[in-house]
Amino acid sequence: MELVVIVGSSSPSLLAFLAVGAETPEILPAPVMFIIAIASVALALYMDSLREKRKDEMDERIKQAIKLQLETQNHSEEWYAQAVRERRTEILQSAPEVREREASRRLRGNRTEKEYHDLAAHAAKRYGHDADEIAELLRKADELPYRLLDTATKLEQDNPAQKARASHA
Repeated sequence: MELVVIVGSSSPSLLAFLAVGAETPEILPAPVMFIIAIASVALALYMDSLREKRKDEMDERIKQAIKLQLETQNHSEEWYAQAVRERRTEILQSAPEVREREASRRLRGNRTEKEYHDLAAHAAKRYGHDADEIAELLRKADELPYRLLDTATKLEQDNPAQKARASHA
């Protein structure tokens, strides 16, 4: 049997629960109604706090993507090349983990793109940002480790003399 809440019974302070299929609604005692009302308010407040926490998490994710954009000079080729020159060994050593994360990101493709667009819509609504620009910013932030690895790998293949020097060092 399904319970349906009916608001606005003959007395404005009462809630009636109608058991679907029953002939008459059952009016619950006032203390039970009070507990139901308090539980409803508590649930609403809890749901509001969850929504606010989610907004804060979204803001933080967007902020980190903006920070990476600033640090990488808008994800410029020059920045990637310089970063690889400074941390080539570290980047190449992390290759298996980076490839694993990138494969997972690509596997979840549509879901990842939906997440970018949801975050971008949030930024557009809350702060007036261009949604397409934010989605692209998030995508580039997530692609950064693999793009570093790709740049390091290409430089390694293009410069065998540097590779030989590194192996003797």
